[in-house]
Amino acid sequence: MVNGYIGLGVPIGTDAFIHHFVKDKCQAIMDDVDKLVNIQDGFIHYQLLRFCQATRLQYINGQFTLTNQNVLQQQHVDHKIANALLKKGTLDI
Repeated sequence: MVNGYIGLGVPIGTDAFIHHFVKDKCQAIMDDVDKLVNIQDGFIHYQLLRFCQATRLQYINGQFTLTNQNVLQQQHVDHKIANALLKKGTLDI
């Protein structure tokens, strides 16, 4: 039984299908944030987090209305990005 499908990066289907899709996307973003820790230049690190990682959630948010569970998942991503910025610092910005 098909619960939904993904077209152009947008999930269409049951609530459970959308929850799972958003959960997977949030985890993928947090994994990618961890991969950027080795970048020494604070400005480059900031730009990659702001324009490459944070915008991935903005795209998802523009495509469908989020339920509370998805909003909470995305708060974890925001927290991860903020912590990455605080750990690296902004001395080079």
